[in-house]
Amino acid sequence: MDANNQLCDQNGASKVLPKKSVKTKKRNKSDLGDNFVAPDGGWAWLVAVASGFNMLVIFAAAHQFGIIFHQHMTELKISNTQLTTIINTQIAVSGLTGIINGPLFRRFSYRQVGLIGSVLSFAGLFACAFADSFLWFIFSFSCCYGFGRSFVISSLTIAINTYFDKQRRAAASYRFGVASLGPIFLPYLATFLMDSYGVKYTMLCFAAFSLNAFVGSLIFQPVKWHVRKEKPEMEVLEKFHVDDDKGNDLNIETRREEELFPKYTKKETEHYEHELQQLNGTRESANNHSLSLTTKEKQVVQGEKEDDPKKPRKSCMSSFVTFFDLDLLRDFSYLNLVIGLTLINFSEMNFVILTPFILKDFGFAMHDIALALSLMGFCDLIIRFLVPVITSKLKLSNKAYFTFGVLAMCVGRFALTFDINFSSMIAIFLWMGFCKSFRTVISSLLIPDHVPLKRLPAAAGIQRVISGAFCMACGPLVGLIRDKTSYGFTLNCFNLLCVLALLLWFMEYLIHKCSKPSVLDKKDFC
Repeated sequence: MDANNQLCDQNGASKVLPKKSVKTKKRNKSDLGDNFVAPDGGWAWLVAVASGFNMLVIFAAAHQFGIIFHQHMTELKISNTQLTTIINTQIAVSGLTGIINGPLFRRFSYRQVGLIGSVLSFAGLFACAFADSFLWFIFSFSCCYGFGRSFVISSLTIAINTYFDKQRRAAASYRFGVASLGPIFLPYLATFLMDSYGVKYTMLCFAAFSLNAFVGSLIFQPVKWHVRKEKPEMEVLEKFHVDDDKGNDLNIETRREEELFPKYTKKETEHYEHELQQLNGTRESANNHSLSLTTKEKQVVQGEKEDDPKKPRKSCMSSFVTFFDLDLLRDFSYLNLVIGLTLINFSEMNFVILTPFILKDFGFAMHDIALALSLMGFCDLIIRFLVPVITSKLKLSNKAYFTFGVLAMCVGRFALTFDINFSSMIAIFLWMGFCKSFRTVISSLLIPDHVPLKRLPAAAGIQRVISGAFCMACGPLVGLIRDKTSYGFTLNCFNLLCVLALLLWFMEYLIHKCSKPSVLDKKDFC
């Protein structure tokens, strides 16, 4: 036994002190090490398809919310302001839960988070089927469903960026390609269910549909199961140590034995035996006396412990910043990127949800609206699968493709503000379907391009928090603007936010270019 673990009592007998338990630090499940190499193939392609499937089933109810509840909201006397509050509170809750992304993915795997999120989403949509008041919609659809949807989207985002590195564009295309199947057939499905079963049972069907995300999350296996294993160094050394002509009779095992058991001369052996006998005699004499620490020795030891320099304690604020990885906000480029994505996503999400209401206000029938949305989804689907081919021919950055998609969508929304007929509406939605594919696919690659993999959960979570807070603050304003003006003016406000975001990015590009005139940084827009 060690002397450090023994103390003597008053009679001189030694007693053993219990060893102090050492707390083992929990492994960060989002940190796979600096030498990690993503599979970029194999099971990873199935993960990409499962990610798209989860998006399809989890967003289905939100995208068809207008078709399902348009008439029902009028019967419940829920105003446009309350309607936009329900929608934007759901977006806000889904975003604000991103603050726990960093600590959540350090403790749990993306598979576990996805399973929990799918159950919460189902529970929220199931309760939403029985909602009959504004507050009940806020609790079921906005809070419960929004919280679960955040978990599902965060899990599939981390999973696909963990499995892919060089093939992220292709993986994102397949992921969003599968997800875009929803807007093609779901409007018809929602219309058919509404005509056949009514609001309550239609919502119950979509709640059951969302539970399929549980199955999709099971495919998110730990990435280490599919990483290529390198051959151990010992096997490689053995191959190179064997002589090609087999002239050396000394094999590798003999060399190992010689290294472990070196040969000694007779004199050296006698010398070591003599020292060993002396050590044995010292041990026998030490066992006759109990090991003890006198009071003076204890005081000396305690004094030495007190003199040891202690690490300065972190303040509560610094601990909070470290725990949630808020130091990412010190990066101006990251912060500017997040602000731009927040403005653009706010505009796009509100436009998607309000599209049935906008077209209904323009005088189009529900079947015409469903056809327009389906054609836009079909065009979006085709282009999403072609994005890897197009981007491989044109050597532009992800931000350049994203900028094109956003500006083209602004042109389509601006065209909707004029008096249009059915043919013009179909043409506009086909154009927006073509442009939407670039915006949607590339948007998921902007933050992963900016931060390392181990910081991706926190970086994506912070972006969702800022987006959620913005939706919570500005969401009701959309309803107020619509009540005071028109849907056409509201669409132009969405366009203004998108242009403002792109101007912020362009100003940052000019600042970097002017601050470093010798090195032209063209990677963002070229």
